Amino acid sequence: MVNRQTVVGKGSAEVKVYKGKSVFEGIAIGKIRLIKIKKRKFQGTLIVDPDSETLLKYVKKEEEERSKQELLLTLKGKETVTKSGKAIQLYANIGGLSDLQYVLQNDAAGIGLFRSEFLYLEKSDYPTEEEQFQVYKSVAQTMAGKKVIIRTLDIGADKQIDYFNLQKEENPAMGFRAIRICLKRPEIFKTQLRALYRASVYGNIAIMFPMITSVWEIRGGTKDSLLKDKIVLECVS
Repeated sequence: MVNRQTVVGKGSAEVKVYKGKSVFEGIAIGKIRLIKIKKRKFQGTLIVDPDSETLLKYVKKEEEERSKQELLLTLKGKETVTKSGKAIQLYANIGGLSDLQYVLQNDAAGIGLFRSEFLYLEKSDYPTEEEQFQVYKSVAQTMAGKKVIIRTLDIGADKQIDYFNLQKEENPAMGFRAIRICLKRPEIFKTQLRALYRASVYGNIAIMFPMITSVWEIRGGTKDSLLKDKIVLECVS
């Protein structure tokens, strides 16, 4: 099983590595197939010299997936209404600017979750207020008035960053992460919130706090951490 995206073609291969080692070491070129479907319920499975029955199985899976995608394309531009007549809004989730093209291509009514921690995961040091502002501003402007819900930093558990210097925990999923990190390290949190407030002038931005377990965390995230500071919002004509 390969746990990283890999591209393989019959007769040749684009060799990628996993944890510093080639995943194709000792495997003859021409005997590799990779069935890769971009959905969470499927995994990229590397099959060496598959038999005809196995190939047919995955060809059918690929055809089924293609049919589903074609069906979804027919729904673009149509109203999202339940059988009972209730209108709903279908929003998209993104991890960065590169995902915006898919949001627009698929007629999403807005962005239901912008995972802002990817701005931190992609850097070797804390992103500055200006760097974050430019990203949030670009997303807000691109969505042109549609709702953009940006989740504040959700680091910890399975998303570790070396420069945060987090201690190892027995149960990291419920431990020191997300809003708890932000409240303990207000200099990080305030930088992000200031960038979000500045960018809100350019679109319809809402802020989501992750992993909230109590009222005091909400109060800490809204009042104590930011409102004591003065923020100069830019004027948009």
